[in-house]
Amino acid sequence: MIYINYYFIFIFFLLNILSNAKNNNTVKVKRVVHTPKFDVYNPFFNFNLTLALQDLFLGILINTGAEKVTYMKQIKQWNGPIGVGINMLNEDIISSTSHCIYCNLKSVNNLNNRLAAYFFYKYSKIKNFQSKVKKFFNNIDCKNKKTLYIACKKSQLKIKNKSNSLLNYPQNAMKNKIKKLSQSSYTIFLEPGQYFSDFFERKVRYLAEEHLTNNKKNVLIIRNFEILTSSKIRPNNKKVLEQLIKNDTAFEIDQNDFIVTHQTPKLRQWFETNDSFIGSLQFEKSYDNIYWDPIVVLPKIAPPFDEEFPYPFDTDTQHKRELCRANFRFLVVNDVFVYQYANTKLENKLHSNSNESLLLRQKMFIAQKKFNNRMNKLYPETKNTCFT
Repeated sequence: MIYINYYFIFIFFLLNILSNAKNNNTVKVKRVVHTPKFDVYNPFFNFNLTLALQDLFLGILINTGAEKVTYMKQIKQWNGPIGVGINMLNEDIISSTSHCIYCNLKSVNNLNNRLAAYFFYKYSKIKNFQSKVKKFFNNIDCKNKKTLYIACKKSQLKIKNKSNSLLNYPQNAMKNKIKKLSQSSYTIFLEPGQYFSDFFERKVRYLAEEHLTNNKKNVLIIRNFEILTSSKIRPNNKKVLEQLIKNDTAFEIDQNDFIVTHQTPKLRQWFETNDSFIGSLQFEKSYDNIYWDPIVVLPKIAPPFDEEFPYPFDTDTQHKRELCRANFRFLVVNDVFVYQYANTKLENKLHSNSNESLLLRQKMFIAQKKFNNRMNKLYPETKNTCFT
């Protein structure tokens, strides 16, 4: 009789373990945004909102054509909270691309409590669609390397298709949703392939706490550089970066191929300033160049991005114009920087495709007119300034 009791206890214990294992594999899929244009799903991450509120928040914007290595390296570099926005408007929710990106993100160890993944899909009117989405993500087995390989292989896009998908890229809508969902005090947005210099997070966090809190109308400006793919040296600090520039293998962003200049001034003085442990400011820059497009660290009170502009026309520069109209100060940071490796073949293809699109240009002109009218209503005291 005693042996029988032990047997049932053992069976109960085993069933309990199996049940818990099954529950642990259950994906908590949540639709966090619902609009007439798209639905946003966060498929599994137990995001720690308290952590995000108290820290510098990194937003990474992924298009379906992005290569895995470009965004995975960014995620592994960052120790604070991260919000990844994935543009899936050209994909079905139940797709190999969803499978691939989901498993890529989930493969990073010790990340679940500080990573939120937002999959942006086209709005669907299909009945019981949310339950179908949950079932799809729950059935994904990321440990099955064979099915994952097949899914990622299918999701790879050629340059031509990649450029076409970028033209249907709601980048500013993604930024607004991520910023709102994170509720963080300070946010920086990057695209895949943009990397940080050493100690970036620590130094920028300190400067943000000092200059972006208490409703101060400031933004931090981060210099952005482009490294030729022929260079095998990682510019982890200013000393290495300066040497690459002297060797003509590094440039301020877009200075190598574009006629119009939009560089951040006082670069020589920036290199001459010694690095500090907590970071420092170099100078306050006036907004005097409509093409100026550096990396920006935003406070919570910064205005939202204008969602009318079609990518890639003015999706970033319009926000600098609004910050200017709203009397924000542009504070250029010493010590740290962002860099990326040049992919001029793809970039030229994207610009060529976008320039050929008459519809996109028409949308841009309409968006610009609406934007200027909105600026004059919101900020009448700065009318006819900031190139608006």
